[in-house]
Amino acid sequence: EEAGVRVGPVAYQGSQPWPFPAGLMVAFRARALSDEVAVDGTELLDARWFSRAELRARVADGHPLGRIDSIDRMLLASWLAGEPA
Repeated sequence: EEAGVRVGPVAYQGSQPWPFPAGLMVAFRARALSDEVAVDGTELLDARWFSRAELRARVADGHPLGRIDSIDRMLLASWLAGEPA
């Protein structure tokens, strides 16, 4: 949303509690319709795309995908495994 990426059909993937009262983080997957991103320099300082190979290399260099119990890690791991949305 913050990067202005236009997407096609969206598929719900899961949810997890959010650390604010009565909050819930929801996870969705979608295919980008273009590779354009917008950075406003205030709310969003950087945005870019990574290939599966680039992300795998980053993990191999010791950068974890996220906390083991996080929805973002689940999304990234399933994408790296090539699982469909």
